Amino acid sequence: MLGGTTHRRLYLFSLSGIGFFLPLSVFMTSVFIFMVIINWLIEANIRKRIDKFWADPSLIIYSVAYLVYIIWMLNTSDLNYGLHALKLKIPLIFLPAVIGTSDKLGRIERKIILSTLILGLLIATIAGSAYSIFNSSELIDRRELSLFISHIRLSLMICFGIFIAGYYYTEGIDRSKYLRACYLISGLWLTVFLFIMFSFTGIVIFGILLIYLVVRFSVRLSKVLRIAGLTLTITVASLIIVYIIYQVKDYSKLREPDIIEEGIKTLNGNEYTHDPGRKDVENGYYVWRYICDEELRPEWNKISDIDYDGIDRRGHQLRNTLIRYLTSIGSRKDSAGLSKLDKDDIDIIESGYANIIYRDGTGIRDKIYETIWQIDYYLDGGNPQGHSITQKLDFLITGWRVFLAHPLFGTGTGDMVNEILMQYDRDGSNLDQEFRRMPHNQYLTVLTSFGIIGFILFWGAVLIPIFIRERTGNLLFSVFLIIILLSMIGEDTLETHTGVTFFSCYYGIFMFSNGKS
Repeated sequence: MLGGTTHRRLYLFSLSGIGFFLPLSVFMTSVFIFMVIINWLIEANIRKRIDKFWADPSLIIYSVAYLVYIIWMLNTSDLNYGLHALKLKIPLIFLPAVIGTSDKLGRIERKIILSTLILGLLIATIAGSAYSIFNSSELIDRRELSLFISHIRLSLMICFGIFIAGYYYTEGIDRSKYLRACYLISGLWLTVFLFIMFSFTGIVIFGILLIYLVVRFSVRLSKVLRIAGLTLTITVASLIIVYIIYQVKDYSKLREPDIIEEGIKTLNGNEYTHDPGRKDVENGYYVWRYICDEELRPEWNKISDIDYDGIDRRGHQLRNTLIRYLTSIGSRKDSAGLSKLDKDDIDIIESGYANIIYRDGTGIRDKIYETIWQIDYYLDGGNPQGHSITQKLDFLITGWRVFLAHPLFGTGTGDMVNEILMQYDRDGSNLDQEFRRMPHNQYLTVLTSFGIIGFILFWGAVLIPIFIRERTGNLLFSVFLIIILLSMIGEDTLETHTGVTFFSCYYGIFMFSNGKS
């Protein structure tokens, strides 16, 4: 039998290991979750821990969240997927239960555990940066900078890591200058990497967190500083909105008349083809006009290893990408237009980027343009496949229709996937089978799976303990909760191993590892 001190060390080591490997390895994260649970099971005083669980109303209420998944197995016909869902959600119940029935974490212990997440993030982001440097000859998708886990989940952890670093930098103002410098440098680097990777979800959440902190701390400042801080926040937010409006207007601005000149031929005397029914534009020029495949095909195949009728690196038809790119520079789609392209232009087209904006873009402008184009293309009847934003709109619409068909009790724990796929078929979706996915909204996923009844039970179980244990005043927990709740608008955060572990581990630490705030 291991001694109590050894069990304690294993417990702290395992929690630290989970944090460290969350941004680095799904497998190693699972190993440390297993270590936490096994150490808890073999430690002495199990009976005392069980009594401790039943004596804590907030822990009992929280456990209802996992109980919902078990109860709704009764409403499930696909038992295999239902059991898979229960297995995936194991961290949801076990990590908070183990943390809540173990001895409370001390301030230094909690600091070490949170700091290991920062260390893991530093390794993950440095590895991603090294990857981009060694692949500098190729135009890579910024999402590829997240080498080990989903770029969105990495961005959520980076946001949390930035504020952990900031918290301990300010908290240690009278302590080690070396440690403060480490936290400061770590926070600054993670902030820089967040914008390099340019995860839209992460950057939006980061901005909202900054606004939250300004508002939260402004009440402690003098009236002049409070007004100045709030004015600055409102000004920055207003400038962002004005910039977005300007980009929308610029996108909508036409730079050529909506007419087709008859009898116009290429310099080589070849005929153009036109599709006047399609109104797609790139930088104000109509895309599907003045196209000469007879010239584009052989000339492109001379300068590129990717066939004109093949697929670019983002999975789109290269012909379409090339035509859109030539349109974006105001050129007709023929051999003369193709001759205007240099090596950088060709690399961009091969990489799947269909507008010259991506060549010299700022990242922010690129993302705004891509969002506007996808929505405009979707509303004009275009296929959303391969376009992340409009695909998500299809995911949401499909999930909502499934919920409307099962409003009270949902589809059951294991049947949502099948119901979603059947709904795509009923709707005659343009998406290929591999792109027919879940709602990408955790709130809608819970609503679809469990209906209104289960939705209330699940979120009540998650949120009520926060008020019972008076956690609303805890700064880091407030930051963590904002990150999680906002992420669930655009992601099924709890439907992946990394996401559910990230939530369960730090929810358990902040909620159950100490007394009232």
